[in-house]
Amino acid sequence: MKKIRAIEVSGDEVYLNPHHFDVLRLRNGDLVIALLPSGDFAKVEVIDVERKTGRIVEVIGAEIPPKRVCVGLSILKKSKNETQVEFLSLIGVDAIIPLMTSRVDFSIPIDKMKKVRERLQKIALESARISGVKPPVIHDITPLERINQISEQYEEKIVFWEGAEKILSHDDIINTNSIIFVVGPEGGFSEHDIKLLERYGFEPRSLGQRILTAEFFPIYFLSALDFISRFTQSRLS
Repeated sequence: MKKIRAIEVSGDEVYLNPHHFDVLRLRNGDLVIALLPSGDFAKVEVIDVERKTGRIVEVIGAEIPPKRVCVGLSILKKSKNETQVEFLSLIGVDAIIPLMTSRVDFSIPIDKMKKVRERLQKIALESARISGVKPPVIHDITPLERINQISEQYEEKIVFWEGAEKILSHDDIINTNSIIFVVGPEGGFSEHDIKLLERYGFEPRSLGQRILTAEFFPIYFLSALDFISRFTQSRLS
């Protein structure tokens, strides 16, 4: 069944995204799966082509990942953060925090920060619509010093750092229901960043000698974490 994003809900009437509506060439009586503003999905019958509206037939819960995962992403150059958000949202993640860390070598003007967040949220919504998972919360661009205001709600806290003495183990991630992990920019975290994160309860971990790019690493790790969690969950059920 075709998927579309809803932009507004009034009772059981749904106002569908005009662009998606036209691209899909919907007609009265067609059934679609709509991503509602609440983050849930619903089976919707198109009832008015001119107004691009439909009627909710059945509310469908979004796909819920096995663990609540929040990802702290250092701000990267060009559109690399957009790529990260796109794929993280396809896999399924609770929240994403764009971070300003010591070695982010450029600044974003205050008047553009809101636009950056809105752009990332739009990408997240579109990816979630395609995948069928609940869209992640995209936080405002956050200085690393303020990450503790968000991280306190997660049980396990990990910072990936090439200088970490301990290598990530199965036990670090499997026996928890919620986890937040953070990754650095192209130049990695500074020692100041690591000391700050350790003070907030983050445990430094590495993957040993293996080094992955800042753009790709969070996608790689979330994919592995999601797979391991689902496999473990299926064995226990």
